[in-house]
Amino acid sequence: MRYGIMEVQIESFVKPGLSPIKMAQAVRGFNHARLVKKIAKEGFDIIELSGDLTLLDENAYSPQTVERLQELKQQMGIGYTVHLPFWSLELASPQEGVRRASVDAVVTSIQQTLPLEPEAYVLHGTGKMAAEFACMEMAAMARPHIVRHFRNYARDSVAEILEQTQIDPRRL
Repeated sequence: MRYGIMEVQIESFVKPGLSPIKMAQAVRGFNHARLVKKIAKEGFDIIELSGDLTLLDENAYSPQTVERLQELKQQMGIGYTVHLPFWSLELASPQEGVRRASVDAVVTSIQQTLPLEPEAYVLHGTGKMAAEFACMEMAAMARPHIVRHFRNYARDSVAEILEQTQIDPRRL
């Protein structure tokens, strides 16, 4: 399995010190295909696309953007991986609404990028909440019990993602 260079770091399109208005303009004016092309010209042949871009721009993977990224893939001989969204998600949440929304966000990201035929999808099975519980001071007997619950919720979420998207599990 190959992992690509991450195409977006926040500094690549939102420069430090911008006013809120200029920051919003920078986000709206972000050209995903232009950045991917620049990275490919630097010699990178596998580029990891960020699913979290949709937090800043809900149209980050619009059909037009995906079409342009497909063209670049063909023209430049590059491949893609997709780092699925994880900011503000918790696939291991015991809160069904939070877990359900997290599954939906990941499924949407996969569906939007599926035409790009990514080599792999990078998924974080848990988020900050599960990590915080895993590091929390608690009775030694409680930790395995709590971690098992988070693991089970994450497992269920992954199963739902695979069922809804029908992607090859080895690509996740």
